[in-house]
Amino acid sequence: MVLPNQEEALLNTTRKHQWNRRRFISLGVLFFGLALPITGLGDHVARHSPDSSGPHAGIGWVIAHVAIGTPFVVFGAWHALLKGRALLKYLRSRVRRPALPSLEALAALALVGGVLALTVGR
Repeated sequence: MVLPNQEEALLNTTRKHQWNRRRFISLGVLFFGLALPITGLGDHVARHSPDSSGPHAGIGWVIAHVAIGTPFVVFGAWHALLKGRALLKYLRSRVRRPALPSLEALAALALVGGVLALTVGR
């Protein structure tokens, strides 16, 4: 006969954590995506601070930004591949009944365009 405490201990030892690839990719996209603005801001501050010296000021931040951005792109593409079936299903449903983009999509696009215009189009 197995006592309740023994049964619980048995369950805890047999229940192993399995690696979840989708969770890993999703969290990788999230964490790399959160790190990109930090390294971009560090680069900006390092280049424009009064203590900056010469054209190589803040080169470490540039390297960090590229080193974070590269896996972000890879993880993002991998995430899109893993979610490919759902993405194709969504796109097919939009083709059957074409509609204008949502207000949220237009607002996000306008925000990105505004940020680009303010930063690049000086």
